[in-house]
Amino acid sequence: MPIQLCFCSELYLFSDAQSQNGWIVQYPLQSICIMTGNSVDIPCWYQNPSKQKVYRTFWYRYKDWMPGDKDPKDLAYDPEYRDRVEYLGDKNHSCAFRIKQLKREDSDEYRFRFITYWDERYTVAPGVTLSVTGKLQLEGNSVILICRSNATASENNYKWYKKNGIHAHETKSSKTLIIKDIKPEHSGHYFCGIWSITSTEVYINVQYAPKNISVIAFPSVNLKERDSVTLTCGAKANPEVERYTWFKKNGEKIIELGTGNNYTITNITSKDSGPYYCSGENRHGTINSTYLSVNVQYAPREFSVSVSPSGGIMMGDSVTLTCSGDANPPAKSYQWFKDEILISPGVSGQNYTINNIKFEHNGRYKCNATNDIGSHFSPAVFIFVESMFTSF
Repeated sequence: MPIQLCFCSELYLFSDAQSQNGWIVQYPLQSICIMTGNSVDIPCWYQNPSKQKVYRTFWYRYKDWMPGDKDPKDLAYDPEYRDRVEYLGDKNHSCAFRIKQLKREDSDEYRFRFITYWDERYTVAPGVTLSVTGKLQLEGNSVILICRSNATASENNYKWYKKNGIHAHETKSSKTLIIKDIKPEHSGHYFCGIWSITSTEVYINVQYAPKNISVIAFPSVNLKERDSVTLTCGAKANPEVERYTWFKKNGEKIIELGTGNNYTITNITSKDSGPYYCSGENRHGTINSTYLSVNVQYAPREFSVSVSPSGGIMMGDSVTLTCSGDANPPAKSYQWFKDEILISPGVSGQNYTINNIKFEHNGRYKCNATNDIGSHFSPAVFIFVESMFTSF
């Protein structure tokens, strides 16, 4: 069922600059529709006669001004508002103000008031009408905007416009504008018109859960030990993502690492290699990113030489020595040594095979493994060749 969030103002034949006895107040937005819990900035500019000096200015709620009161209650001193209202104006004729943590009860017409040094008082009406709704303009819902006027006009005389920056384009000719299945691109300022008369604007702010979430790494996902890396999580959301959480997958386990838009690892080690992901959350939902794998590279380490066959070695046997260990990227070249002397350059693979082994092959063998990061020597193993003859 469509959600009726707010209505455009009735159409009148006046501009947004109101005046009284030479006192001019300009309200760029005379009608604002916004959701509870948000903050709203209400823009305003004023001009006073040159011979009259302003002593004090303030905002008040129209319905709070009781007959017989000299002045209405200043919002800045109203217990219901004083912790939520901030006057943004300055001495250059700005009278803007902000209301935070909006509640439904804040819906009202707000007016700006002058007090001069001669104790004269002026209020320029009408003011700004604020409509605070508890209904969310959520992606996928529907919105109804109704254009009201005291003019006699046919349905086709009503025009709806949406502003893109300072430009406006016509969207529909009708008294009622229905937007079904609203999307983020429907956000914006809308107003209606009849002939040359236009209404004030209504802002539609389409909210949605985080989407298009991704993780990037700086400077790279390919790192060396003792480097540093920063992972950054980003997502589109309205309202903005309230909480980012970081996770790392270790085998079948998921480990929560922390919160924040960025996650930094300093003095990185091989244990930090693996897939990472983040989640983004706002009041409307949570989304997880895909995995980003961090690859920590390091020189060969913990290499050793294994001998096959592993039992006694008889003269004439074939023996294979294998150099193996841990390296990232894998070792791409090997050197073999016997009794600290490099075996002929042609022997460079991970395996070294000695066919028809003889006594002169007795000795201590070790390997040196190398990758793009560095190299590493294994401990030596001793090869002892036994005679085929046994004495009685």
